[in-house]
Amino acid sequence: MKTRNRLLVAVGSWVGIAVGPSAESIAHLRWSGRRAADVYKKTAVLVLNAIVCFACLELASASVIQARVALVALIGPGEQEVLDPRSASSYYSSQDWAPVYWREFGVSRRQAYRPYVLWRRHAFSGKTINVDAEGVRLTPGAVCGPSSFRVFVLGGSTVWGTGSADWNTLPAHLQTELQRVSARPVCVVNFGESAYVSTQSVLQLLLQLQAGNVPDLVISYEGYNDAFSAYQSGRAGVHENLAQLVATFEGTNRVEQSAIGRLMRSTYSYSLIADLLLRVTHPPEEEPKLLTYRTMGVDETALAASVVQTYQENYNLVAGLAQKYGFEFRFFWPPYIAIGRKPLVAEEQALARAVDPALDSLYHSVHRMIEAAAPGYSRISDLTGIFDDYSGLIWIDDMHVTPLGNQMLASKMTSVLRVSGQETGGRKD
Repeated sequence: MKTRNRLLVAVGSWVGIAVGPSAESIAHLRWSGRRAADVYKKTAVLVLNAIVCFACLELASASVIQARVALVALIGPGEQEVLDPRSASSYYSSQDWAPVYWREFGVSRRQAYRPYVLWRRHAFSGKTINVDAEGVRLTPGAVCGPSSFRVFVLGGSTVWGTGSADWNTLPAHLQTELQRVSARPVCVVNFGESAYVSTQSVLQLLLQLQAGNVPDLVISYEGYNDAFSAYQSGRAGVHENLAQLVATFEGTNRVEQSAIGRLMRSTYSYSLIADLLLRVTHPPEEEPKLLTYRTMGVDETALAASVVQTYQENYNLVAGLAQKYGFEFRFFWPPYIAIGRKPLVAEEQALARAVDPALDSLYHSVHRMIEAAAPGYSRISDLTGIFDDYSGLIWIDDMHVTPLGNQMLASKMTSVLRVSGQETGGRKD
């Protein structure tokens, strides 16, 4: 009898489980639900509090940044907010176009990727700076018709016109000078771009020739950017900022370039915190620790020789293209603030002293080799001494000159071209 009762209880229990949960199971489920709800509420409160705190921090950061911008607009930029130190040159104090130019210069510097040459500026339309969709800066007065004498000017920022409005860049003054001595309409095209080395200029020329855009005359005004890129990387024949571009391409900045990283960097909070950290960890008086050919232990003489060899080979490439496509060409080696006999004014002396001694030494080494080699190249002209007889302010940094300097350079170039008969020569068949 007892055995039968135990069996009935066991069967009843089994039936109860099969049919539905027991009271104990229901109680456990209710407890689990209440616990999950309690955890959810606490998590939601924490997340909401974090969002509210971040929103408050973002609002406060935005207010600080906007207040700083408003203050700069009201009383003018402070020492740390100057867009470009060259705008402080005394030359610009008497130029009514200068304030607009330097504002436009800062905005127009954004670069776009371009095949083979790597970068050119985006299109830009302003009062003092105008760049077309191909990244080519405007040359006022250029008449580019079928019968025009077409001149391509190649180079870096000294050709593009850093420090000069559209109408007083080197190509703009060349346009005026060449038109003055030419019976044909003249079309000077400014193919200069900031930080271009001579190899990029040759590639730019090659791309134009491939497209059927053949000039009558090619003028190269460059060389020191080749030395500067070697100063940065310890190697000749490379473009500027090599390490940064390699890091970007090879993904070593993957974290910084991730979606989360970009989102964080887009916030006001990030901008404000980064600015504060920069001020704390990099005081103004602290000298930046540069990685240069000298810190790498690269021999200066060998590096300078490689720079000159690259420049000479690019000359030979242009000479071959000129023969193939029937255009004239001329290479002009630019002046440098610390080479030559120009009497430097106080401002220029300060600019010359500011050049890193390692860079200055490399510039001198490269120039000595170019000076020695130039007689063997009939179309290389060294303009190093062009300002020797001028005692006024010409330099706005170690490489860039005032618009007056551009005018003097254009006049000298035109005289050299006239002597060689290249200023109006047509294409060869």
